[in-house]
Amino acid sequence: MAGRIADRYRAGRVFLAGDAAHQLPPTRGGFGANTGIDDVWNLSWKLAAVIAGVADTTLLDSYDAERRPVGWLRHQQTFSRPDYAHWAPPSFVPETLIAPEAMEFGQLYRSSAVIGAGPDLPAAAIPEAWAGQPGTRAPHVWERGIVGARSTLDLFGRGYVLLSANPAWAALSAQCSISAVFVGDDFHFPQEQPFDAVYGVINAGATLVRPDGVIAWRSQALPDACAEASIRRLASARG
Repeated sequence: MAGRIADRYRAGRVFLAGDAAHQLPPTRGGFGANTGIDDVWNLSWKLAAVIAGVADTTLLDSYDAERRPVGWLRHQQTFSRPDYAHWAPPSFVPETLIAPEAMEFGQLYRSSAVIGAGPDLPAAAIPEAWAGQPGTRAPHVWERGIVGARSTLDLFGRGYVLLSANPAWAALSAQCSISAVFVGDDFHFPQEQPFDAVYGVINAGATLVRPDGVIAWRSQALPDACAEASIRRLASARG
């Protein structure tokens, strides 16, 4: 039973993903196949942005920075589990186990494509614990209206999206050429799951979600020059 992780996921114009980047044994948490699928999801939108000329090639550096630590985390978690421990070499030091739901839905990305994911944060946690932390998946919340159910996740996938409860962000989002979704107008959060609690953003602020549904940045203040600079840098991977 083997486990191998490539030393790097990128060499110039060559990128490794899936089984070419990591060999992980099958586990009850689905760490193997899901890891490869997430590799491609992470890389595909970045390649598309660079090829389309809307992002600098430096955005591609974030692929290795984000995905290789996840590969190593899943390698360590696999062989730390009792049913795989006997396959590990004598030098292996087991790590504290992380719940499968945290591994699959609560992993943290740290890279130049995220602002606000510091080294003090854990590598993974259950989604509810993150509450909109940059570098993690945008929280899923159902909106229920007369036309049926819609999730916050349906808002993302085509480009960067600015999510806020304050229309003061409309002008800045237009200036930065990114879509904006306003809570209360474009999307209605249920009372038991208010926007500020689920996404960790007060009514003055906003959160920026990447095309892959990962939170890139958030602010608790009204739009200003610093917010504009952050959004422009992330949305174009420049500067």
